[in-house]
Amino acid sequence: MEKKEEFKPAHEIVVDNFFIFLNESGKTMKEYASDNNIDRTTLSKWRSGVTSMTVDQIKSAAIYFGKTVNDFYYSKEEKKKLEVLSDKNYHPVMAQQSISVNDYAKYFNNPFKAINEQIYLIFVFTLISCFFSFLHPSLLAIALIYPCYLSYKINIKDNYYKKKTFIINYLDDIYYKMDDNKNHQFYSVNILSLLAIGLLLILTINQYYTAKASTGNLKIYLYIFFSVSILFMVILSSIFTEFEKEFKKEIYDNELKVYYLGFAILAISIFYLGMAIAATIMSVGLFYYIIIAFVVLVLSLIIFYLINKELKRYHLCYDNGVDVVELFKKNKK
Repeated sequence: MEKKEEFKPAHEIVVDNFFIFLNESGKTMKEYASDNNIDRTTLSKWRSGVTSMTVDQIKSAAIYFGKTVNDFYYSKEEKKKLEVLSDKNYHPVMAQQSISVNDYAKYFNNPFKAINEQIYLIFVFTLISCFFSFLHPSLLAIALIYPCYLSYKINIKDNYYKKKTFIINYLDDIYYKMDDNKNHQFYSVNILSLLAIGLLLILTINQYYTAKASTGNLKIYLYIFFSVSILFMVILSSIFTEFEKEFKKEIYDNELKVYYLGFAILAISIFYLGMAIAATIMSVGLFYYIIIAFVVLVLSLIIFYLINKELKRYHLCYDNGVDVVELFKKNKK
């Protein structure tokens, strides 16, 4: 174990250095006293600790020995460290860390192309669940298998999005940055969300009263449809809190809640259309369910597109504490 340096008060270190410099100069205490017009006993008092050197005396000694005032205040061990740091051949080793960042570039630039497989699978599971719902409405739960798996990959396993790994200095950082943080699609997205909520509200009220007048599996199915409609409206309402007039200029990859919200709205709108198709098959008189659900799906697609249009203005940056450098400029569109 390395031996710790003994602590000494500053005035003792100053005196120690004075006598080291005096010895190195080849001068005696008498000669130094004579050259600087002070009593020889003053030096003896410094050595014994009776008195300490004043600031003016330290300055005079520094000039006399050809040193700096700072040279008097560093201990022997501290000077060794300073010599190492001032050596041009010395390269300090900075503490480093590994950072993995979700790469959203392809998702923002080509929103539908990037998630077409997920959209397809959600639609397939929805159709299968709607088919089985004719046996019993509770079998609609089959449609939740893939969305739950997708949610597990995104939120728990955190391996859905392509990651880029960087080795950077411990005090450096990597984050997404947007120069112009004004939300240009704020009003468009909110108006479309209100329109979708309005259509869903009309359908929800109808579902409730139709379910009360129905019997058997259709009654159960419509009550489930009614519950999903309420959930859909709640999720759409979240747009008003997450999609603000101004974005944060600097965010980390786990702060893009509005992107996940847009994805969730699109996914549930596909499921909703499947439920509307199943309801129409059960009762031909509910054909207008499909029309409203399809319009809501189109609105959800537009909302998702507009959200991505704004978010793609974020670019990945490396911050070393002095400069902020944009990464992968060639991929920026």
